[in-house]
Amino acid sequence: MTAGFFFAAFLIFFIYKVPVYGADAPELLSLYVQDTDGEYDTARITFDPGRASTCYIYRKVKGGSFSLIGKLQSSGDVTSFTDKKLPEKGEYIYTVRSRTIGLGGSVLSGYDHEGISTIRGRSTVKADITNLHAKLSWTPNENAGSYAIYRKTENGRWHYVDTVGKNRTTYIDYYSETFNGYEKKNILLNNCYLDTSSHTLSYTVRAVRRYSDFNKRSYSPYYPDGYFNLNAPVIISAYANQDDSVTITFSSVPYARHYLISSCRKNSDGSYRHTVVTSTHQTKEAYIDCDFVPLKGCDYFTVTAVGTRNGKQVEASSLDGFTMKNRNFYYKKILYIGDSITYGSPYKTDINRYIFSYPWRISELTNAQYYNAAIPGATMAFKATTSAPFHRYRIISDVVPEIKMGTTPIASPGLLEINTHTFEDFDTIVICAGTNDYTDLISLGTSDSDSESTYCGALNRLMETIRQADRKRLREGKGHITVIMPDLFYSDRCTSFTRRMSRYSTKNAIGYTLKAYNDAKNHIVKKYKKRGLKVYRFKTSKYVNRKNCAYATADNLHMTKYSYEKLGNDLAAFIMKDWYSSSK
Repeated sequence: MTAGFFFAAFLIFFIYKVPVYGADAPELLSLYVQDTDGEYDTARITFDPGRASTCYIYRKVKGGSFSLIGKLQSSGDVTSFTDKKLPEKGEYIYTVRSRTIGLGGSVLSGYDHEGISTIRGRSTVKADITNLHAKLSWTPNENAGSYAIYRKTENGRWHYVDTVGKNRTTYIDYYSETFNGYEKKNILLNNCYLDTSSHTLSYTVRAVRRYSDFNKRSYSPYYPDGYFNLNAPVIISAYANQDDSVTITFSSVPYARHYLISSCRKNSDGSYRHTVVTSTHQTKEAYIDCDFVPLKGCDYFTVTAVGTRNGKQVEASSLDGFTMKNRNFYYKKILYIGDSITYGSPYKTDINRYIFSYPWRISELTNAQYYNAAIPGATMAFKATTSAPFHRYRIISDVVPEIKMGTTPIASPGLLEINTHTFEDFDTIVICAGTNDYTDLISLGTSDSDSESTYCGALNRLMETIRQADRKRLREGKGHITVIMPDLFYSDRCTSFTRRMSRYSTKNAIGYTLKAYNDAKNHIVKKYKKRGLKVYRFKTSKYVNRKNCAYATADNLHMTKYSYEKLGNDLAAFIMKDWYSSSK
């Protein structure tokens, strides 16, 4: 029997039969276990082999003896070995020894007798994901010494977030504290808020066990998809083709595998009956086009994103109510006056300009012509100075005079489309401004004020301008202008972005709450109703309120795509009801 054969035979036997020589044992660093769908699980062990040229990996069941399961060559750097045949059940322990070849011959090292043990069992994670933070909870693992929390964005890679003690099964992830510089710049709004309708976060948790050697640790398996919310697609537009088919465009959704397009019938109770008519695959594009033929008698349609979360199918459907059947108001004109919320912030880049705003949605449902004169950051009243670090436009001085003359309002270059219409050309005018008057410390004024430097005064001047235009229309034999004034939207936005502070109940520096501005606006609505103007209040508390603000808004101020979508649907129905009643 040769010496080489004799040595190989020793390696096959249990490690405790191999004599320990003087070389240092490889330093065990980590053991990662992951469940698979096959017959075996996998385990990846990492270690520092020292100056070894060959490393031998051993495994034993708890209480048993080590057996050789593999070997590999090493360059001397931190090395890893993956055991692809780890039995699905039981606690197993790994260790490593090495062989070093030098001038004096080969030397077989000692080994870490304690080894490094597997942790079995995956923690099921749930997450309540808002625009400021995510509240996590997970099922405990009895073998955990601590828990490591990981997060990924869209279809990216897992990134370590934090570690908590073994007695903790909850965690709050504040994005402003745990996102890196790149993520804050490219994902967060104001380096703080997450728009949950545009970005999808996923979380997973691993149980961790540390040893007396602090550098050595073992990790449990984890759910590879983690927990995430599958976002709903947003229908952007649709048009009919000559062959009776419809081309629909909708926003793509991270983690969706494919999409189902349904033709829908509205029931008498207001519910919808959906019938899938076609499907389309996921793409890397931001928006997806799909052709389908609607079923007869089904005037509505929806899009459902279908994905998989840890082996289970999940679905999310677009908002019911998108239809082309009411697109007979092409002769109607709507004017929108407001600030960033009416403009459609934060969706104002070139690629998605206007398409998620509620004016766009109303146009898609009615086919009415519209002009959106909303300017982000604008106040209703005039003020010569501002506390903001940017120039503020003033509706009463930069928008109203220009619309009155049929020219384009004064705004940043390229912000607004060219306008050639005057107030009397519009059948409906939607006015929603006052949030920036609150933040820019505009005096409220009295309900009878006509000073353009107060909120009430500026609003009175605008309403009086519209009333004069309404009289002109009536003299020309046209119908009344309908003025719709949505309530000022609830906001929890404050200068300390990580805190929630209701503007409706918190006074600004000159002593007014946002509710005070809204109440003053509604008082003016009543006043001009008595003066013969066809003006309505439109309540908005169902879209954004104290309870849902963290979900319904992208940044505790501007709404998510879904909220704009809901508002657009309901406001379109409100406007069409008025148009139908006016035509009788």
